[in-house]
Amino acid sequence: MVTEHRKIGVLIADDSLVCRELLTAIVEDDAVLEVIGTARNGREAVDMTHDLRPAVILMDVHMPEMDGVEATRRILRDTPTPVVMISASTGQAELDLSFTALDCGALAALQKPVSPNDPHFDQVADDLCRLLRLMAEVKVVRRRDPSAAFRETLPIQAQSVPSVVAVASSTGGPTALLDVFADTRDNAGPAILVVQHLAKGFAEGFVSWLSERTGRDIRLATHGERIQSGQVRFAPTGVHMSVGANRTLQLSGCQPGQIHCPAGDVLLSSVARAYGSSAMGVVLTGMGADGAAGLLDIRSAGGMTVAQSEDSCVVYGMPRRAVEIKAAAKVLSPRQISQLLVRFSNVGRPGKALA
Repeated sequence: MVTEHRKIGVLIADDSLVCRELLTAIVEDDAVLEVIGTARNGREAVDMTHDLRPAVILMDVHMPEMDGVEATRRILRDTPTPVVMISASTGQAELDLSFTALDCGALAALQKPVSPNDPHFDQVADDLCRLLRLMAEVKVVRRRDPSAAFRETLPIQAQSVPSVVAVASSTGGPTALLDVFADTRDNAGPAILVVQHLAKGFAEGFVSWLSERTGRDIRLATHGERIQSGQVRFAPTGVHMSVGANRTLQLSGCQPGQIHCPAGDVLLSSVARAYGSSAMGVVLTGMGADGAAGLLDIRSAGGMTVAQSEDSCVVYGMPRRAVEIKAAAKVLSPRQISQLLVRFSNVGRPGKALA
């Protein structure tokens, strides 16, 4: 007897008929995905999510009556369902809306597929379907404010201020990073280096959005840049960021077959080599295991290591792996990590013991 596997139901929300038809064709061409409904605006998307119960939603940012941000907010409140945002442009205004949707609970954001005549169309279509399949597996829950969690005991009083903090982050990371930087300030504490997995074309807009939301001077890294206390640098899309022997930022090309580029493991392992016991590593929410091996390198070198707590993660994948291989000495929420960074800033120079 042959068992028929149930396909993954996808709801598409886009005000453009041409885009709905193109997205439908892409999804229907996948062996395990099927379109169970199409919405012309955010209001229809909210209603259809309640009625059809899709496994994942592909949501346009700009739509009449109700945009994708408000639709995502209502869906996550009333009928928690994985949402993937799509944008027709990588202009800053459009990207700001996409990242605001991520802050409301959407899992990922990417640019709309281009014309089927584009030479990269097949790869873009494959990547979109792969993302939908992955996001459909995420259990979405109503989020709670983790700000009170810092009242828990944090056994870190004997630690000293690190020279650098290296962070690996993926699905759910934009919201987690907002919390991490929430109470910190410029030109104080250790340098912070971040790898955040993002779709192509979104890194510069994300850094600008995060800088605006947090009030911090946050920038993409440049090759050869010297690392300084208090600075925040993100890896650009499509290149690895690491720390060289002379403690400058190094940007290098990706190798064929690598799953992530930039990769958290590349950054964290290089920080372990360059800074040893004066390094701190953090692995935030995300699918897979990126960052866990690098975090173990930092712990082996005597540095401080942290994994995001399960209850505060959108996807407890990367932090889970870090805990499983005993790479994480501490398990904290993003707000707890933020307050720890504030302590570092208040203490002052790297190497000084925390009170």
